[in-house]
Amino acid sequence: MDLKKEKSLNKFVRAIILSTLLATALIGNAFAQLTTTGIELAPSYDTLVPPGVGVTYVDPRFGSTIKRVSNALTTANADGGGTLTWIENEYSTMSAFNSDNSKFILVHQSYFGLYDGSGFFMHDLPLEIGASSEPRWSRKDNATLYYHKGNQLKSYNISNGAINVVHAFTEYSSISGNGEMDISLDGDHFVFAGDGRYIFVYQISTGAKKAVLDTAGRSFAAYTLRPTIT
Repeated sequence: MDLKKEKSLNKFVRAIILSTLLATALIGNAFAQLTTTGIELAPSYDTLVPPGVGVTYVDPRFGSTIKRVSNALTTANADGGGTLTWIENEYSTMSAFNSDNSKFILVHQSYFGLYDGSGFFMHDLPLEIGASSEPRWSRKDNATLYYHKGNQLKSYNISNGAINVVHAFTEYSSISGNGEMDISLDGDHFVFAGDGRYIFVYQISTGAKKAVLDTAGRSFAAYTLRPTIT
């Protein structure tokens, strides 16, 4: 890149940054945040008592509004009886929300609960959609969740409760995303490991299973799908 083009690009980037800063300033507290290079300690880390379910509060350090959506210790355990000990999102590498943010799911220990976009608990998902079944939202249908059970990839419709088998991988006794897998960005592919050894990509729309990588007993932590830039 010649010097003239580089200077023009730098001016353009600075203009974009300035516009972003101005827009943020105009929006105000809706996107309030604290930018710092230091460590910000919570003022009441050991003594904070969270508000009731459905109540919001403002984080005293970062200015973010936080809404409490669950209280495990007062929530009935639909699987084991009694009350739950924890409710949380499954993992950071997949989205708990569907594509339009109208619904999200949280792990209720051994199964999942369904919430609306405002944080209101709706109902528990069927118990066969367990904590290890890795339910993932369809990117094409905001009412559909995909999950696996045994060697089957299945779907669940949150609107009518319908459960269907998408594909049975009869060559394996089980399939898994190894805990960190999410559906592809085009909403049409999953990557699974059969019997904890054979890694492959499956295309939903065609039912095609791509070439298999035999790990031959070698250990692996996780795998994911990344977009290809052409």
